[in-house]
Amino acid sequence: MTGTLSGEAGIVRDEHKLFATLTLVFIILATTFRVLIVYLKKEGSYLKWVAMSLYLCAFIFVGYTGYLGGILVQDYLMGI
Repeated sequence: MTGTLSGEAGIVRDEHKLFATLTLVFIILATTFRVLIVYLKKEGSYLKWVAMSLYLCAFIFVGYTGYLGGILVQDYLMGI
């Protein structure tokens, strides 16, 4: 979707893609894990905190991905 970038802009774009992928993976894992917890009726156990930790990681990744996207737009005029 993005054009060819070289130098520092390319590094930022690649990092942006990495964290976007990590966000997707962590949300899928957390949701699958949460569904499994509900299905097995283990909602009162420590497993719910594992799922919440995965969601927290995904939340952090979304924020950092957005930050990198902002850098791409503001500093490198990407998307304009």
